[in-house]
Amino acid sequence: MNWFIGICILAIVSFTGFTYFSSQNLEKPKYKVLSQDGDYQIRLYQKTLWVEVQVSNTDYKSMSREGFRPLANYIFGGNVEKKSMSMTAPVSIVEDSSRPSMRFYMPSDRNVDNLPKPNKKEILFVQLPERKLATYSFGGILDQKKKIDALKKLRTWCHKNKIQINGPAEVFGYNAPYEVIRNNEVAFPIGD
Repeated sequence: MNWFIGICILAIVSFTGFTYFSSQNLEKPKYKVLSQDGDYQIRLYQKTLWVEVQVSNTDYKSMSREGFRPLANYIFGGNVEKKSMSMTAPVSIVEDSSRPSMRFYMPSDRNVDNLPKPNKKEILFVQLPERKLATYSFGGILDQKKKIDALKKLRTWCHKNKIQINGPAEVFGYNAPYEVIRNNEVAFPIGD
């Protein structure tokens, strides 16, 4: 019986390690850390390209049904050219009350001209210029409560440090749902 428990533990540890290191190797947007205070950072992001779909709101049921599924379908071949693309990180939720959306970061070798045309008209290409973000990093399963708590912490930190917030919050998820070790971030675009 002890050998069975040992094999189960080894399998769990191996799966956890494999999924963790797999997600660490995904391409992510490039940025420079301008300052750091524990889990808070000010970052300067290079310009980036994303695919986006609007959603009715930012609760997790809407995100999965209206956001994640159509975007995942697009990158895994649900496009005019039937081409699959590499998975990247993060998945971004834009907490804009007038226009909530979900975005997938596109690989750096892609541009608007060489991305496959979407099959669905609601999938849009979004090019973001170089920009500064204030970020707060945290672990665990990303749920509504953790997201709200993290956004409050980041907003409080920004106000305490006299950092002007210039737009809606973004929530970054870096891991697949089956991964045990997870990294999440919330961010605000900020002024100079």
